[in-house]
Amino acid sequence: MVCSAGEAPRSFPQQPAMTTTTLEVRKAGRSYSICAGKSVFSSYRSEALAIAELASNRAFYEYWAGSVGASIENTEPVTIFA
Repeated sequence: MVCSAGEAPRSFPQQPAMTTTTLEVRKAGRSYSICAGKSVFSSYRSEALAIAELASNRAFYEYWAGSVGASIENTEPVTIFA
């Protein structure tokens, strides 16, 4: 951190760690979705198709489950009063 002469370094509030969630197949309306927490990655007409897709591309879905977007979507909101 770069500070001007005589200026004390500023500290920033600690950010919560990114959350990782478990992948699962959930029923959503008339379809089945591959989900990680609140994040929905893809939907299929039958549970068998969703399970087969998750089994064949698990690494792909695990990568996206750990992404920043999914982590933000699955993090509890924090209200800061100034």
